[in-house]
Amino acid sequence: MSWFFFYNKLKNPVLINQVCEKNDIYDGSILVENFDPQTNTLITGNNKILDGKLVHFDASLSTILNNIHEIRDDINYGKSKYTVDTILVNYGALKLKKAYIIY
Repeated sequence: MSWFFFYNKLKNPVLINQVCEKNDIYDGSILVENFDPQTNTLITGNNKILDGKLVHFDASLSTILNNIHEIRDDINYGKSKYTVDTILVNYGALKLKKAYIIY
């Protein structure tokens, strides 16, 4: 069981289902310092709100990361290195969930 926050290209439900069909998708948002959608450059902080999708997968972290790697051509930004971190996601009526984020 893994929770992820997706933004930009990966918030597309079609791509989310390619990662793992057993999922639950919620609208969510996080606080960031800055985000450039062209380069997918994200700086964590609390200056701006970034909307995306909070996704609960019925699979382990390693399985989800491997599946994302398999669809990398659909989400590629030309980066050779990504960071996996955790972040608090706002969703629903004043709810918070700790989730993984890739940037």
